[in-house]
Amino acid sequence: DITVCSGNKIELIQGNSLVSTYLWTPGNENTPDKTINSTGRYWLYMENANGCSALDSIDVTIQGTAVSPSFAASDLCFGNLTELTNTSTPIDSVMHSSWVYGPDTVNSLNFHKVFSSLGNKTIKLIVETFSGCVSDTAITIEIIDKPVADYKNHPVCVGRLVSFISESVFSANNSIVSYQWLVDGVVVGNKDTLDFTFLQDGNYSVALEIIADNGCSDLMIKNIDVENQYPLPGQVDLVYPFNNFVSGDSIINFQWNYADLATNYVLEVFQDSLNAVPTTFELGLNNILVDVQLNHTYFWRVISYNPCGDSTISNVRKLITFSPLGIPSLNLWLKPDTGVVLDGNGRITEWKDQSSNSYNLIQTQNTLKPIKQNSIINNYPVVHFDGSRQLSNPDTIKIGSLFMVFYHQNELNTIIAALAGPTANPRIVLALNNEIINSGTNGIFPANSLKVNKTTLLDAPENNWFLISGVRNSPINFPNYSLSSAHSGYGRLNGHIAENLIFSDVLSDSTRGLIEDYLRFKYAPPVNLGPDIHLTDFCDTILRASKNYTSYLWSNGSTSDSIVVSKAGIYTVNVTDVFGFHSSDTVEVKSRIEPSLASDTILCPGNSYLWNTNLNNSDYSFLWNDNSTNNSLNIVGAGNFSVIITDNKGCDFFSDTIEVSIDDIQQLISLGPDTALCEGNNLYLIQGDSLVQNYIWNDNSIKDFLPIFTPGQYYVNVISHNGCPASDTINITIQGIAPEVLFSLQDICFNDSAFFKDLSLAPAGNFITQWDWSFGDQAISSQQDPGHLYLSSGNYNVTLKVTTDADCSQSLTKEIKVHQLPTADFSFSSACSGQDVNFMDLSESNDGNLSQWLWIFDDPASGNDNYAAIQNPKHSFATKGDYMVELLVSSEFGCADKIAKLLTVNEAPVAAYEFIPQCFGTLVTLHDVSGITSPEAIESYFWQFPDGTTSVFKNPTHLFKNPGISDVSLRVKATNGCQDSISKQVEVFAMPAADFVLPLICAEQAAVFRDSSSITHGSIVSWLWDAEEQDYYNTKNPTIAINDTGVVKITLKVESDKGCINSLSRLAKSNPVPAPDFSTDPMVIPVGYPISFINNSIGGNNFS
Repeated sequence: DITVCSGNKIELIQGNSLVSTYLWTPGNENTPDKTINSTGRYWLYMENANGCSALDSIDVTIQGTAVSPSFAASDLCFGNLTELTNTSTPIDSVMHSSWVYGPDTVNSLNFHKVFSSLGNKTIKLIVETFSGCVSDTAITIEIIDKPVADYKNHPVCVGRLVSFISESVFSANNSIVSYQWLVDGVVVGNKDTLDFTFLQDGNYSVALEIIADNGCSDLMIKNIDVENQYPLPGQVDLVYPFNNFVSGDSIINFQWNYADLATNYVLEVFQDSLNAVPTTFELGLNNILVDVQLNHTYFWRVISYNPCGDSTISNVRKLITFSPLGIPSLNLWLKPDTGVVLDGNGRITEWKDQSSNSYNLIQTQNTLKPIKQNSIINNYPVVHFDGSRQLSNPDTIKIGSLFMVFYHQNELNTIIAALAGPTANPRIVLALNNEIINSGTNGIFPANSLKVNKTTLLDAPENNWFLISGVRNSPINFPNYSLSSAHSGYGRLNGHIAENLIFSDVLSDSTRGLIEDYLRFKYAPPVNLGPDIHLTDFCDTILRASKNYTSYLWSNGSTSDSIVVSKAGIYTVNVTDVFGFHSSDTVEVKSRIEPSLASDTILCPGNSYLWNTNLNNSDYSFLWNDNSTNNSLNIVGAGNFSVIITDNKGCDFFSDTIEVSIDDIQQLISLGPDTALCEGNNLYLIQGDSLVQNYIWNDNSIKDFLPIFTPGQYYVNVISHNGCPASDTINITIQGIAPEVLFSLQDICFNDSAFFKDLSLAPAGNFITQWDWSFGDQAISSQQDPGHLYLSSGNYNVTLKVTTDADCSQSLTKEIKVHQLPTADFSFSSACSGQDVNFMDLSESNDGNLSQWLWIFDDPASGNDNYAAIQNPKHSFATKGDYMVELLVSSEFGCADKIAKLLTVNEAPVAAYEFIPQCFGTLVTLHDVSGITSPEAIESYFWQFPDGTTSVFKNPTHLFKNPGISDVSLRVKATNGCQDSISKQVEVFAMPAADFVLPLICAEQAAVFRDSSSITHGSIVSWLWDAEEQDYYNTKNPTIAINDTGVVKITLKVESDKGCINSLSRLAKSNPVPAPDFSTDPMVIPVGYPISFINNSIGGNNFS
């Protein structure tokens, strides 16, 4: 039996889980509990699932009235502070309230909490009145998702319109219904994008507040810097299409890489000329699809802009768009992606011509019908022939040029296209295995007019895919055109045809090349990895090069068509396509996520090292090797440390493991135990001195030792190479006066003995009793003035410790250098007697520079020339023989080495030649008279003439181009390899130029013949005239009478002072002498009577 407050509930205190049916009396409630409002007895009848029943009762006494518990919830948005307000009635009766959520209980009137997850949350409120009545209630609230406000914007410039674009996100089933933009607290927009212009530079607060359809909101505030100017943007790197690309598609995907410091871009596309008005596209991305017209040439470029509108222009690329329909002479165009008609069994009955001629290829026999296969070459379909299929056209097709892309794998000669009949002549293409053989015996394309994969038939690579083009000298009418023809001894095509073009005209080379590029780039374009990639997470990136290539080689050595990239870097792929063409492309993978990484670190004792990844905890999760999960790790001790960072896509970044160690210098240095020293001794670390970077002794001196003159306590503070401090203290007593240690030494060369001289001084009243030398190579001596031979070169610390009769000692350390010896070496050129031999010093010194050279040539006959003191001398040996040449070299430290080498001097030939001077125009014979002692002989000759010509004959002849004196050189080589040369002046005498002036010749009358001959060098000394076989010697200007009339031959022969003769003949006319005669009529007349004079002269022209 119990006492409760009115409004309280009673229920089973045990066995509740066994009951399936309840019945309370009084009240007849069938609930597990019952609210009590009055004193009395209450019965509960119960049954379980098996039908068994039980009955219990209780007497209840009312002692007061319980409060009716209730509460209200506000702000149920995830991530916000949810407020639960106690609304129990009457509230002023509530003395105590408790809130229960999960395992936690909070005692307060009201309750607030930021819930860590979405969904239903059950909260129980327990209230107690001042009279001790307790009541409770449980309410389930739903924590709902809220949007996340965010926006992006480019850097901002004064006076330039900038867009702030919302990147707010919300769950898929909800939406954002309100946007509000504020600049420095002032509302300036209510759409998802804010376009705003800042009129002054400075820092502004830009806020975006969003409200979702479920009433939840979020606010994002960013500080925006507005600048007056920005650096010029970088130049855009164009990616695709490639320069001079030929596209058969009118939809072009223009791509480029983002430029540094650029915020937006303008693509300019010029049709046919850079002088045309471009079509422009302004965008913030690095790619765009543009629909262009076919059969045009386009030029394109991209302009990058910074926030202030300053721009940089990219290079220009050329793009050609092409359709065969743009060539008027197109007669046939077959391509499997258009015009293929299938029967009910999926076999091809007709392949329709895409030209305007309708030369459709058909097949009605089921056993001969080929099939269509999709996505075979660069995702294009093909028509497949299995070695027993054929398509034909009954019309006559005029063929001037033909192009075809096909795949061939037969092991016997195959006719790809020909006449449709069983003879299959004439043929177009004949193939065997993976090679185009020719166009067949009856081929319409001669082998030299057929190209395979854009190269000649002979140079074409062996392959299975072929791009063939044939151009005839003149068009031919071709009846019954057939694909995969039959012929005795030849097979039908076992392969694919991707495209077939026929033109009635004989196409030009440029048009032919255009169509070849169209087909090549359509079916096997150069590899394109796309623009550079900017990683935004830790996930691996797959670089794909398309599966359309036959071989791949990536810069990481992979030979697959794709690679998985896990880190930033530059990646290149080289590919070979199905036609045998090679291409390559490079892409840079850039990471925008750069977690701060640590490196191996040494800590001083008590210090810590903070490894901060500089990534936030909201977008990334962290797992350190000590299982901590913050974005940073404070390292306080030695060990190995690493972190795994997981982004919001679930991809991991694994850091390298760093090693952190502790600098224990304090444990590693020591001045030693307290000790007695002599006055003047030095105090120094006896342990750990190599670990110390800096010293500070108690007198503030900073050397690595401290001179001790008085007893007392001494200490030193040191700093290690890692910057860690340490210190040590020692008590010193004085037992006497230390001697002054002095000694002398000199640097030596290796293999020389070092000698040391003790100069030490003992204090007054004492004397030195012991000398302890340490030579730095583990050798020691107790002599006062020792000598020592070092077994290797190098620097050695020599220490002398002297001890007096008072048992006081002192030491001094000096460095001695044992210099390395130089290594003498030399080479020499071939040696021939009487000729300079070049000696090249090859000596080396790893210790100082070489400073002296002494050469001894073993040639005393040369006198003082037997010696040389320069680095690379020359020496001429007068006679052949063997000579032992020595070189002695010394370094700047006086260390020397020498070497001797045997030099064999061969006898040199003596070049000589003779000649007989000739007159210009006559061959000059040069007679070699060079000599050498047997058994050696002259084996080759090399003549050089002034006109640049040469000869290798022993006795050549040469026709000089000009008279005068010229240099002619001869170089001879003997069988022992020695050579000699000579140059002599060869004179070619000038030829006189015979010439004379013809006088007027009258028969039997003397006339003077005047010589006008000339000569460039020398003089003319003799003249011989010949007229009518009369000789007149040594007469320069003779007087000659010609007896006969008519044409006569006059010859002049002249001779120079060098005996050179020249002649000249001319034809002259010998005129008859006129005969004067006249008569009168009459013969006798009287005075004053007229008379006539009659001219009867013969041969006259002028009369008087």
